[in-house]
Amino acid sequence: MLDICQRHLGDPGAVSVVDVGCGVGLTDEYLVPHVSTLHGVDVSVKALEQASARNPAAKYQPCSTDALPFETASLDLAFCSCVLHHVDDDRRDDFVSELRRVVRPGGLVLIFEHNPIYPLTRLAVNRCDLDDVVVLLERRAACELLERTGLRPVERRYIMFFPRGGTRIDAVERALRSVPLGAQYYVAALRR
Repeated sequence: MLDICQRHLGDPGAVSVVDVGCGVGLTDEYLVPHVSTLHGVDVSVKALEQASARNPAAKYQPCSTDALPFETASLDLAFCSCVLHHVDDDRRDDFVSELRRVVRPGGLVLIFEHNPIYPLTRLAVNRCDLDDVVVLLERRAACELLERTGLRPVERRYIMFFPRGGTRIDAVERALRSVPLGAQYYVAALRR
């Protein structure tokens, strides 16, 4: 994520970020030391308590409405990781529009999602109680959703081909990023 930020926004150390659906703050743990400000929102107060304990430098707050608790165009980057498939299909445009609203013009919206084409992802989702009624989004559909809400996709990559990294594995992962076999994908889009 920091590399994506560097490519499109410049120095991550000058970037204000919101993690929408942050859960217990696992991703934030890696970001906090490298960004200017990190906010996290989630519907679970219990998860936010754990996130705050894990990342005392981040700013967490509950958000159970469709409106994010930030001023319009007040942040550089908004991201959600494996959240969009939990949003009802008829509310997805509004959800992404809200991500767009809080990001400044030229800012970045970044979506990470499970790849429904990958068989083991479908198996894991089918076995997870939290994912009981979810509908996974293909990468193409995520791109169309971002475009429909006034964002311009600038990167689309499949990721997580192998469970463990390393210099050689990372090189193979980079070579495969356009092949739809990764367990997840991301789409990065700029606000116009």
